[in-house]
Amino acid sequence: MLLILVSRYWGQSRLSTSRQ
Repeated sequence: MLLILVSRYWGQSRLSTSRQ
């Protein structure tokens, strides 16, 4: 459960950084 939430959050953060 926690891993999924963290994975999703981390994925979004990485996508944001990649876009910038």
